[in-house]
Amino acid sequence: MNILDLELITNHSLQDLANFYTKLLAKSPLEYIDQYLRLQVGTTQLSFKHQKSDRPARYHFAIHIPENQFTNAHAWMGQQVKLIINNEGKDMFYSESWDADSLYFYDPAGNILELIAHHRLDNKSNKIFNAHSLLSVCEIGIAADNVAQQVDALKTQIDVNPYRTSVDPEFTPVGDAQGLFIVVKQGRTWFPNTGIPAEHLPVNVTVEQNGLTKRLTFPSGNVLI
Repeated sequence: MNILDLELITNHSLQDLANFYTKLLAKSPLEYIDQYLRLQVGTTQLSFKHQKSDRPARYHFAIHIPENQFTNAHAWMGQQVKLIINNEGKDMFYSESWDADSLYFYDPAGNILELIAHHRLDNKSNKIFNAHSLLSVCEIGIAADNVAQQVDALKTQIDVNPYRTSVDPEFTPVGDAQGLFIVVKQGRTWFPNTGIPAEHLPVNVTVEQNGLTKRLTFPSGNVLI
């Protein structure tokens, strides 16, 4: 599954986000107007719509990097932002079941971003790691009152299944190494050691799966429709 387009909301200054992502991506926004910011992250378009609110909207999403460049990515990213550490002081995380390395950081709006190297993917690169090494958005976190029900809805909509696991009532990744919905129980704290709970938040996402392109909408507090 490929995530082609991801649209999120924010109550944060779009100018602040534009400055941050322009530096991170080493490119200007595709579009920036008063209430809308659109960026190119590898093969994915990432957008933020501004909405006035007293509460921040804080998402989790991940970005693919070449599977052989995690060490270089860690060094490069550490020069750009402060990396998130866990209770043991670690800022690099390996998943044995996924065979993937990850690191995490915040954007100015408090979104939890992840760079992940899936070692099962054939996307090696011999180029020097830099902003142009960010390949695509490959994960988006979705909070659900009933994880199993949300997983079933995704399977019905786009024919995807839990990734390398069975359905768990607290945390179930759905899709494949190329693209995942991270379906978690409403209120579950986002990894690692962020203290930020998963919340029902509006998400519009366009994916390519089995040769078909579909746009999915996650309304706040409802199962995927």
